[in-house]
Amino acid sequence: RVQEFDGSLSVIDEAGETVLELRPPLRSPLEELSAEMVGMWRTQTIRTGVELGVFEALPASSGELGMKLGLPESMGARLLRGLAELGLVERRDDGNYRATDRGRYLKRSHPQSLADAALMWAGDTYDAWSGATRALRTGRSSFTATHGREFFDRLGDDPSRLGEYHQALASYARHDYRRLAEAVDFGIHACVLDAGGGTGELTFALLRAFPTLAGVVMDRPEVLREAEVPEEIAGRCSFIAGDLFSRWPVESDAVVLARVLHDWPDGDAARILERAREAMPAGGCLYVVEMALDESAAAGLLDLNMLVTTGGAERSARQFHALLAGAGFEMLDVAVTDGVSSVIRARAA
Repeated sequence: RVQEFDGSLSVIDEAGETVLELRPPLRSPLEELSAEMVGMWRTQTIRTGVELGVFEALPASSGELGMKLGLPESMGARLLRGLAELGLVERRDDGNYRATDRGRYLKRSHPQSLADAALMWAGDTYDAWSGATRALRTGRSSFTATHGREFFDRLGDDPSRLGEYHQALASYARHDYRRLAEAVDFGIHACVLDAGGGTGELTFALLRAFPTLAGVVMDRPEVLREAEVPEEIAGRCSFIAGDLFSRWPVESDAVVLARVLHDWPDGDAARILERAREAMPAGGCLYVVEMALDESAAAGLLDLNMLVTTGGAERSARQFHALLAGAGFEMLDVAVTDGVSSVIRARAA
């Protein structure tokens, strides 16, 4: 007797074949597909809640919320009903609404706030997805066709959008990289270079885990203006401006490229790896922190998002092996973490 993922109950035999259906699915396939097709409702409802400041205004009744946010009568109640359906707020016995555990991630004061991520996913990236068919037919990002600028150039043009983007990435990084040090011993190095490291969250995590390690974060000047080194590691961390595609202004025998290569198509990813090889001595260690695709469907939607947004891609271990070999690296292995990314380790030939 088994309960299946769709909520149905069945009796199956030793071969896994259904002998008897005890309970039908809780939702029909049509209902499930229909729910997926209106995913935009969810994305934009979450964005609206963040933009209006709902999660900062709670707890409150629907009427009080509407007054706090300057909404016409009944609009607060309608928005709260939508957020409650998403499991982000809940109504208590006293009539007041409060954020659920999930909803608290949308408060800006939360240490892992996803408020900026909500705005990012519902903004320019969302619009670019309307061109997904074009992206698949051409193999090129539809973001540029939609917005008239490449993704990272458009970010650089708008400080508020750039800040939103890197705040979102920092929240993901604080979650995804917290156990990375358990998968790979970075303590064998004196210093690591985190190339394209954004505001430095990965480096901060490594320096907290390895007390003798120093770190240098390299990224574009406009990105570094958003960076601030935590006091407890201030003496071991520094930032330097650099362009991934030009000769790097710093050298290191240990380089980290964390979720950098998936932002770019193969030709550009190869150029970044070539610049990394120039910045390293023979025998130096390269750590590529990325999701390594397997034969399952995992990361299929993320891969499409990279194509649509930047023209990039998620890649398999075999694809990484080919890219690394072409740039002068010997791929050693793939260290699996308990997070969403693996660590592809390579040696400079």
